[in-house]
Amino acid sequence: ALWDMDATFGHYINYTGVPDTSPGADPCNPEGLNDPGGQGHVPIMNALMENDDFLAEYINRFASLSNSYFSCDYMNYLVDSMTGVIDPEMTRQCERWGGGTYNGWQDAVQEMRDFIDERCADEIVEGMEDCYDIEAVNLTLIVDGLGTIELQGVAPVTQADSPWEGIYYIEIPIELEALIDIGVFLGWEVIEGDVTIDDPSNPILTVSLTGPATIVAHFDSNLDPQMVMFDVQPEEAGEILLDAIPTGPYPNTVLVDGGLHLIEAVENEWFVFDHWETVNATINPDENDPEGSLFVLDTDTITAVYTEIPHFDIVVDVQPANAGTINMNGTPMASYPWSGTVEGEIDINFETIPADQWSQFSHWEV
Repeated sequence: ALWDMDATFGHYINYTGVPDTSPGADPCNPEGLNDPGGQGHVPIMNALMENDDFLAEYINRFASLSNSYFSCDYMNYLVDSMTGVIDPEMTRQCERWGGGTYNGWQDAVQEMRDFIDERCADEIVEGMEDCYDIEAVNLTLIVDGLGTIELQGVAPVTQADSPWEGIYYIEIPIELEALIDIGVFLGWEVIEGDVTIDDPSNPILTVSLTGPATIVAHFDSNLDPQMVMFDVQPEEAGEILLDAIPTGPYPNTVLVDGGLHLIEAVENEWFVFDHWETVNATINPDENDPEGSLFVLDTDTITAVYTEIPHFDIVVDVQPANAGTINMNGTPMASYPWSGTVEGEIDINFETIPADQWSQFSHWEV
């Protein structure tokens, strides 16, 4: 199976006789293979392709893969995640079993990356256009409110993902479905493009694109606003942003719309965020993460808790004046007396430098 996977990147013996194993190969090449192996796979596939509904489904499936698992971002992420696990073992693998070198393995991985970069960007889309005489266009989806848009073969699009952008094909029907998280679905809206919607309130929408389009799914949380008190501990340790808007001064009680909100704890100097404390809501994905989301259903108190970084104020001077200079951690002080704030519980190295031959360091005074 791993050999077959390598073969998709042109890394193995072309037993099947695929006419082109380069990154620029047409997606429809397998349709011209007759019947390799005598098992009937290609003839069955070609017969199915004569059905218009199947062909449309096939093209949309290819588009969805291009927008997800075959995209540049995902393919490179997958290679990075796999090589990150394998890399520490490769030197011992080569020493134990032979058959190659670590540098040779790195070169092979780079060939795979180059193959991905060349094919994922344009080759698949252009190949589909050439093979099936279709035209690619951009589709943008926006989720307004608490819901998701489900699109075949692609992870559900949420408000946090918006605007989501993908490539589909003109006059190939696409089915979208609006799924309610909480509340109600209000309807579909086309804000760009020539797309006709017969019933905007129907959560299942089938569209045939004629050009680039942007479609919005509107949801209403249908939840009452709630009084939420925001606070930071210790005082003046930081700031809480709700949907990118400051909530201070603290403590501060705010009328917040019911539903999903983005929340962020911002650190002031000499403080580091530690965790969230809430009465009712849950901070997702983690109460220890300064950035997350929360769902407001009830009155609540939300506190961002910070830890103070130990620090102290320091004044450094030279006596008598102009008798010399002092370097702190290798950096000269600009003038004297010098004052500043430094982190505590770390070593600070001071170095004295006499101004001339008539000056000599005597001692420190604290």
